[in-house]
Amino acid sequence: LEAMYAANDSGGSLEAQIRRALSDDTLTADDELMLNAILGGLMLEVGYELDAIDPGELRKREAFSGGDYRFVDGYDSIVYGLARGLDIRTGAPVHRIAQSGNGVEVFTDCDTFTADYAVVTVPIGVLQKHSIEFAPDLPPRKRAAIDGLGLGLSEKLILKFPEAFWPSDATIVLRASDRKNYFPLFFNNHYPFTGDAILTARVAGSRVPEYNQLTDDEATGSVLDVLRKGFGNDIPWPESVLRSRWVDDPFTACSYSTVKLGVPSQAYRRESAAPVGRVHFAGEHTNEDRFSNVHGAYMSGVCAAEAIVRES
Repeated sequence: LEAMYAANDSGGSLEAQIRRALSDDTLTADDELMLNAILGGLMLEVGYELDAIDPGELRKREAFSGGDYRFVDGYDSIVYGLARGLDIRTGAPVHRIAQSGNGVEVFTDCDTFTADYAVVTVPIGVLQKHSIEFAPDLPPRKRAAIDGLGLGLSEKLILKFPEAFWPSDATIVLRASDRKNYFPLFFNNHYPFTGDAILTARVAGSRVPEYNQLTDDEATGSVLDVLRKGFGNDIPWPESVLRSRWVDDPFTACSYSTVKLGVPSQAYRRESAAPVGRVHFAGEHTNEDRFSNVHGAYMSGVCAAEAIVRES
């Protein structure tokens, strides 16, 4: 990727540019298998096939410096920490947001809430389904930006085993394969820190809709078939399984936004973040520099809150 970006190649998809950057190298059959694993891992990051991803838009994303950290008590500890002391209403899906010069009304299945301002943080997939009615309607330019952003498709399957049968000190296990979108890697980000024998499998891109039609046992079996090719046929059935359903969940409808070819993603993100009267917008899809991740979503929320403070 560094060589590709240094070459400043401006034509074609992300995969095409990577292939061109490697064109002077002689790749053996084993190299090709490992390259599929690496490309498959990159697919998990962008949430789609690499031949449909715009590398020019992707390179605009900024990364944080420093190392990674594991929340051993669960990632939701961040959410619970931020929510402490706040009045959070659950079981109240929003179906309409109406505003006037004096404030905003938010209509839910169980009640109506009034406020001076509202911040809409629902995922881009929900906005694209027009699940929430806005009154007045969103401006055509903003609606076009929301509807035009690419949707990333990615799901997780988390397997807990009686004991680790993989290299227990490796946080990522790559799988060389002739298919880059078929469980290319496994995350071992529990065992080194907690001693829990947990592997996380990921599937991304156009394969997700078919995968989501599998039962939990079928999905688990497909992962075990892959693991047994690498670690032997004695691998036991997992003690427990936890599975995401982000793409099929009406409250998410995708995993995160992505950068598809032919889409001016950065401009669309900027427009998606623009407030409309007293209604502000936040979420990873509104962050130009750090989209498709939690910290980008958090930072977008901070920006929306600061904008409201300046206005009020």
